[in-house]
Amino acid sequence: MKKVKLTLALSMLGLFGLIGGTITNAEEATSKEEVTVESSVKEESISVETSTEQSTEQSVEATTETKEEAVATRSAAPVLAPAQKAPEGDYIKDGSYIQITKKNYEIWENFKWEKKGNTTDYYQQKFKAEGRYQHRNGATYYEIFDNKGVRYGLVNAKATEKVGAQGKYISDGSYIKIKNGNYSTWQNFDWKKKVSANSLKGQVLKARGRYEHFNGSTYYSIYDNKGKWYGYLSAAAVSKTKAQGDYISDGSYVKVSKKNYDTWQNFSWKKKSNTNNYYGKILKAKGRYKHFNGSSYYSLYDNKDRWCGYLNVNAVTKTKAEGDYIKDGRYVKIAKKNYDTYNSFKWSKKGISTNLEGQILQARGRYQHFNGSTYYSLYDDLGNWRGYINAGATTKSYKQAVELSPNEIKKAQAEMLRLVNNERKKNGVQPVKRDDVFDKAANFRARELKQKFSSSRPDGTNGLTAIKELGVDASEFGFGENSAYTNNIRNKKNDGKKMAQELFGQWVKAKKHKELMLSEYCNYAGFGFYVSQGMLYGVQTFVVVW
Repeated sequence: MKKVKLTLALSMLGLFGLIGGTITNAEEATSKEEVTVESSVKEESISVETSTEQSTEQSVEATTETKEEAVATRSAAPVLAPAQKAPEGDYIKDGSYIQITKKNYEIWENFKWEKKGNTTDYYQQKFKAEGRYQHRNGATYYEIFDNKGVRYGLVNAKATEKVGAQGKYISDGSYIKIKNGNYSTWQNFDWKKKVSANSLKGQVLKARGRYEHFNGSTYYSIYDNKGKWYGYLSAAAVSKTKAQGDYISDGSYVKVSKKNYDTWQNFSWKKKSNTNNYYGKILKAKGRYKHFNGSSYYSLYDNKDRWCGYLNVNAVTKTKAEGDYIKDGRYVKIAKKNYDTYNSFKWSKKGISTNLEGQILQARGRYQHFNGSTYYSLYDDLGNWRGYINAGATTKSYKQAVELSPNEIKKAQAEMLRLVNNERKKNGVQPVKRDDVFDKAANFRARELKQKFSSSRPDGTNGLTAIKELGVDASEFGFGENSAYTNNIRNKKNDGKKMAQELFGQWVKAKKHKELMLSEYCNYAGFGFYVSQGMLYGVQTFVVVW
């Protein structure tokens, strides 16, 4: 009976040992190791059964083994170590924007620590951290890419700072001008539109700050001179300038019309002079500036090309080189030869004072020119405009008495045409026609006869130039002229018809004059008359128009 108790004790010890070994190694035991355990148990069971009578503990004994066998069994089932992670840890998807803020950090190709670059070369540049690693060494590493998707490598997070895609705000202070209106300004960097750049074109704006965006563009935060914010605008739409803006070539003539405005030496507001010294004068604005402060400034010069400074446009009025027309009405006498008369202030020549010398003309208006001279706008007694002339060619005069009125001159011209065509008809020649321009030219010549009685004008040219003086191209004209004077008008005073008859009587009796009146080649004519101090002067102009 003692033997049975021992067997039971051994069986229980083996059972507990087997169970303990199986629990410890269950997850790591191979199928081969399990077969070994089962075989050991079977052999032990047979041994017990042959040396022991039937017992109620038989089922337990069948599964027992010695303590030594149980230990051997546990040793036969090896324990596997759990799978180890790489030192850098798992890849973590990120998507942050980062800026390199520290120098002298290596950028790695991989975690074998193969060098790819250094943060010194990319200082302050922005990248996108597509992912990151939490390394066993305690550091975080970003895997960084540029805005074109090019991978730059792995960088320690300590060398960076997280930013928005636009980067950090950078204080600026530049002045800018819109050069391309096909851009929008943005309310924010989620690209909500604010205004069109085209609406700001031409203005000088202030870029108080800027952003160097991850997309590769720079964006200015722009304000006007009143502090109104217009949004973020791409630097590609602007050009840098100064507070006064770019120099704009101008060329305008301006008249200083307000006093007590300062002129400036520069745009640091160093005073140069004051408009009191230029009041009423015409100056030339060679250029101008549209200042950020909202005002425009002219760069002004006088007629001797001396610079007068920068002046606010509010102190001047625009004009022309000749200045504004000033109504006049005075009478002047042409006192000097060789002064040109002009059709315009582009200096298109009309005539010359030599042909007007001694004549009294009316200056209906005048101009105070930028060049420093005064110019009269002259009219003769018939109301014909004789051009602009420098006042230096004249002296003061008075209104002369009209001895043959404009209305009587018209009667004289009509009568002369009748007399000439009657004579032509008698001689079988086609009649001539009158033309207003030829009548005016003949009247010019009639007045010149008082100064110089000749077939040529006082300046030595022929009568055809009188037609040119009226702006007519006479290059295809043939021309002839009869001239006469008489003082036999006492009983014909201011009677145009009788005066025409008086002069015609002289011409028809003179062979050469009559031949010209009867020329079959002439198809147009003009007639001029002038009475001064009891003398009658007359001209017949015969023209061939080819």
